[in-house]
Amino acid sequence: MSTVEPDQEPGDEVLPVALTWAEYIGRWANDVGGWMQLADALIHRAGDSVEIALDPQTVERGLRRLATRGHKPGGQYGRWMLRFFGFASPIEELVKWMGQYHTRFADLPSGFRLEHLNLWNRPPVAESRLAGWIHLGVAYAQLGKGDLAACHATLVHAERLASKAGPAAEIEASLLRGRLESDAGQRDAAHTRYVALDARLATARLPAADDRVYRARLAEQRAFHITLAITNERPDIAAPERSMPRSTRSRTCRSCRSARRRGSRTAPGSSASSTRRSGWPTSRSSTRAMEAWSGCA
Repeated sequence: MSTVEPDQEPGDEVLPVALTWAEYIGRWANDVGGWMQLADALIHRAGDSVEIALDPQTVERGLRRLATRGHKPGGQYGRWMLRFFGFASPIEELVKWMGQYHTRFADLPSGFRLEHLNLWNRPPVAESRLAGWIHLGVAYAQLGKGDLAACHATLVHAERLASKAGPAAEIEASLLRGRLESDAGQRDAAHTRYVALDARLATARLPAADDRVYRARLAEQRAFHITLAITNERPDIAAPERSMPRSTRSRTCRSCRSARRRGSRTAPGSSASSTRRSGWPTSRSSTRAMEAWSGCA
């Protein structure tokens, strides 16, 4: 199974087809020095929290049986390994990468992404806390194919699992939900969600790279939301600006002035590739709307 080095982006080499129990257990056995050492480590980490045999040979036999299960449910030993060991960071980063909308994986054809994600949506990953990322990736692929009913159903499942996958997964799920609400004309619901996302980003303590990209994506979605015309009405892009204090409206950031001079089709701070992928308008009016939200006049 190929993995991703720390200094390269997932996807810079051939994507692994999936992860079996044998590959999962084998990696941990190699990392700790052998099967007996892995059994000792599992007993030590489990402690008194579960009823596990204290004989390392008994535990080793259980782990070796687990390694033969392929993609079948892992049972008791599978749950113990996922709980007390989890996944090595390259696997965790790869699964997260497949569930995020702003990565290169999302540029691939929707059909290919669905096929690939379905291979990963099996044990051990499907029984772990990372399962929410797989369902998010599937929901985005279904949206790309125009299957809104399937996308909604998958997103509901992803939202239930996102809390286990971490704050980034919760924010990703909320951004997708907000996009669907905007597309459906549910303006009040989308507005409330975006306000809540602002607060969530302020407390999530994400890595700097994740924090920046999620703030940029939120600004992009807000720009679309406030410039989307209601039936028989024109979008009121000045509304957010009028609601700000005069001192705030008077500030003009250098990047926004530069974007207006260039007539850029991509608002400052947003990704051009993600903008093209979303298919949402990023005209000069959208740039002005984003300036209003970010405090630029």
